[in-house]
Amino acid sequence: MNPLSKIKFVIHHATWDEWGRASKDCKSWGLCNYEDCWFCCIDTSSGDVVDCDDDEEDLSGRYGTFSIDASTNTGTFTIELNPAISEQNDAIINGDTLYVDEDIVKSKTSILKGIYLFNPSVGSDGGYILNAEGF
Repeated sequence: MNPLSKIKFVIHHATWDEWGRASKDCKSWGLCNYEDCWFCCIDTSSGDVVDCDDDEEDLSGRYGTFSIDASTNTGTFTIELNPAISEQNDAIINGDTLYVDEDIVKSKTSILKGIYLFNPSVGSDGGYILNAEGF
């Protein structure tokens, strides 16, 4: 069996290496060390972003989806929380507010600074809809 057969190529995917606020040294509840990738690979069995040649990276369910209106370059970044992951389940149970302390600007997208309330209608267990821009 080809070891790369479980790898799927995607146009865009966004991740962060831990939950936390940049202004609080990656403590509290927010996005810390956010990165995005364009034209990257996903492990179809876990949904994690992986190197297209080496599928060992594990991002433990930290990812979201961009929707950008091409005519205005404005949109949203949606994060669906997973109750199977303890830290995310706590946010679901407590309805935690997510903080983005400063605009997160990357090569083709930005997540805008803000205070984002837990939204129970995101996905099947709730999450967040953040303001975003595309370039």
